[in-house]
Amino acid sequence: MWTRHSTHARVDGEATPRARQGRRPRASVDAGWVLATVGEATVATGAWWDPVMWAEARAAYVFDLDHHPQAPAGFNRWLQWVLQAHVDRGSQGRAQAGVTARGQIPADVGLNRHHPLRAELRAALEREIVADRAEGRLHSRSTWIHEAVAVAVDDARRRAGGVLPPVPDGQRLPNVPVKAGQVVVATGPDRQH
Repeated sequence: MWTRHSTHARVDGEATPRARQGRRPRASVDAGWVLATVGEATVATGAWWDPVMWAEARAAYVFDLDHHPQAPAGFNRWLQWVLQAHVDRGSQGRAQAGVTARGQIPADVGLNRHHPLRAELRAALEREIVADRAEGRLHSRSTWIHEAVAVAVDDARRRAGGVLPPVPDGQRLPNVPVKAGQVVVATGPDRQH
């Protein structure tokens, strides 16, 4: 039996691994990009979302499921993919993206969401926030995530012809979605539809 490690935060902010018994870890790969390994350390990352951007992020994710061959299936995977792309842009690339700074979101309007991010990605995100600050661009974790998602939403909207089909309010996203082109239904010993 394999030992999995999960990370639990202590009061002092240090993370401590706690071993659990479990099945053998397996990699989750989507479009050639390793998204996470079962049992890989993740960090619960809180973000304060503008409700409009939250709706647009969900719409961009659903659009990408069927229209972007490299987009991973699963909203959290998609979010990590978007954040990694933003990390990879570098400070100058992010500055050139031209995203309008997010305004103040009143407490009675904003949405607090927690996303389990790969520890490695979370550390990279934190380093890039510091790099942006060195370039004169001040971000909180939430505004940095907002900027990354805004770039992805704009890209999806452009590919959609200017309008993203909205996800209806209250509609839950599927836990294990199937991407377009991945559906294979066997109807006989040698036939697939």
